[in-house]
Amino acid sequence: MSLFATGMTTGIVLECGDAVTYAVPVFEGFALPHATKRINVGGKHVTAYLIKMLQDRSKSSNVAESQAFASRIDEFTQLSLRSDMLMGAISILVTL
Repeated sequence: MSLFATGMTTGIVLECGDAVTYAVPVFEGFALPHATKRINVGGKHVTAYLIKMLQDRSKSSNVAESQAFASRIDEFTQLSLRSDMLMGAISILVTL
């Protein structure tokens, strides 16, 4: 569906969940299940790594502050991705 929202029928869909990420190749509208890949790394792992990086680079080792900052980055990223998807869907509807 994410490819169709941008007007494409061929590409790779990357689904990053809380604990698992999937890469699904799509060719002319059809998923290729034999080529689908799964990795046991998800959003919570990326957030934990971001917090670790923030703590390593910061002079203070305030865990709560690093977690709050990582949470704000996560929220901003989610809003940005939703906005991009919405704009892609609107551009498709306008061209119809």
